[in-house]
Amino acid sequence: MLGLIALVLLTALCFWMHFSLISTAFTYLILIVLLSLSGGFISLIALSLIAVGCLNFFFAPPIFEFRIDYPEDIVTMAGFLITLWVITGLVSRMTAGRAALRDSEEQWRAVFEHNPTMYFLLDGTGTVLSVNPHGADTLGYSVSELVNRPVKDVFHEADWPAVQRNASLCLERLGEPIIWEARKHRKDGTILWVRETGKAMLIKQQPVLLVVCEDITDRKRAEYLAEHVFETIPDIASILGRDYRYRRVNPAHARFWGIPQEKILGMHAGDVIGREEFDRLAKPHLDRCFAGEEVSFSEWIDSPSGPRYWVATYSPLRLEMERVESALVMARDLTDQMLAAERLRDAQDELAHANRVATIGQLTASIAHEVNQPVGALVTNAHAALNWLKAEPPDLVESCQAVDAIIKDGRRISDVIERIRALIKKRPTQIDVVDINEVVMETLALTRGEIQRNRVSTEIDLARDLPSIRGDRVQLQQVLMNLVTNAFQAMSNVDEGRRELQIVTGKDGDDKICVTVRDSGPTLKPEALDRFFEAFYSTKFSGMGIGLSICRSMIEAHGGQIWATANALRGATLHITLPASEIS
Repeated sequence: MLGLIALVLLTALCFWMHFSLISTAFTYLILIVLLSLSGGFISLIALSLIAVGCLNFFFAPPIFEFRIDYPEDIVTMAGFLITLWVITGLVSRMTAGRAALRDSEEQWRAVFEHNPTMYFLLDGTGTVLSVNPHGADTLGYSVSELVNRPVKDVFHEADWPAVQRNASLCLERLGEPIIWEARKHRKDGTILWVRETGKAMLIKQQPVLLVVCEDITDRKRAEYLAEHVFETIPDIASILGRDYRYRRVNPAHARFWGIPQEKILGMHAGDVIGREEFDRLAKPHLDRCFAGEEVSFSEWIDSPSGPRYWVATYSPLRLEMERVESALVMARDLTDQMLAAERLRDAQDELAHANRVATIGQLTASIAHEVNQPVGALVTNAHAALNWLKAEPPDLVESCQAVDAIIKDGRRISDVIERIRALIKKRPTQIDVVDINEVVMETLALTRGEIQRNRVSTEIDLARDLPSIRGDRVQLQQVLMNLVTNAFQAMSNVDEGRRELQIVTGKDGDDKICVTVRDSGPTLKPEALDRFFEAFYSTKFSGMGIGLSICRSMIEAHGGQIWATANALRGATLHITLPASEIS
């Protein structure tokens, strides 16, 4: 509307002053170009068409008619129109460009001011031209404290030479981003690790460095801790590539194999641990690891210092790719622990053997009864056989029956002696499929005399179709014999009431069998139950307190459990659970 009013006023002025067609067209051109600085392009086109109409009606003869009689007037108005459109188009484009630039500058300023990433703008000498508030605040400064200050002041002195080299490289390669990592000092003196991306550009023909900083302090701290652990752990650690060559080893690895760290890098694993061990042990595990599997093993391995027992873990490393590119191998030398465990196991076997011998000594009267009974019967049957043979005529049938009886009694004696020899004999642990009911009956056979001598009433309840267990028959028999003899000794001090021993076997769920030994001895105090299986603790005056401790070790070595509970009236019950064998 303002442009139209201005055009009307200008037309009136030019008509009153008798301007020619060309002068008026030039005046119109100036007006419309000035209006284009603030108007829209479409409105300017409309105004230019109105201006052509005015030129035709008021200034081109014949006036006051929309008619042109002279060709040169047509050329004048066409030239006016073309020149006007070209100039206004250029002016409008310049105006739009300035607006876009202004918008871009505002957007950049908003990003610079409010982005949670550190931004620094530096000149070619390294002076801070600008820094965003987040960047200044991260370092503990205000923006004004950093502007016009050398950026060198906020860098760790040891990192500045490298930062300076990278900054110079940015200035040499205008527009190319250069990335580096460095340490910066906060105002309070603490260290900040940053990952910086620098890119240089020309502003008013002057080189300016634009630097974006990412805080990587937490990552660097984690890397440092990992590095420290890798370098200082006593375990040997290494990283191997898919070509089976060492990419990195820790000092412990180098010391163990007697090869310097710098020399071992790049070597093939087979050249370090030996080709035979590599092909037999390392390569299969590495191949599984490179396939993405976490692998562990433990085994005796030949080393420069002799056979050593190692536990090793192979972990796949993918880094930034999905494909496993390398393997982290951690190995620990457990030779001393294994030797100590073997010595402990030998000592436990010695102690268990001594316990069995002591138990047999306690059962001397019972064993003598078991042997004397068939020996007496054997002598009686031998005399009978001799008498039947001396008869006239000899009675061969009766003699044969007497001899059969002698054979049976001899076998009874042999069985008793064999059981005693099995208990007393020192031998390594032998894991077999065992029927727990048979173990119970064998134990009772050796203690029958003790049962009779102590006038103990026994109740044996053995479940049918029990699954077998895997274990050492002699050790399990020793456990039961310890429990039974302890029950005899406990009940021997009881004057009132019946002496009762109950042994029960059964199932405990689908995968366990259970055995209970119940006596009617004295009532146990709670503190005694808590320490029942503790080494060198005994409720007996002359007891050493090792029998039940050995029993617990043996049961736990079989993967089972043993515990004691007090009976409601008197005595105690010993409970045993053992895992059933998969082979029944």
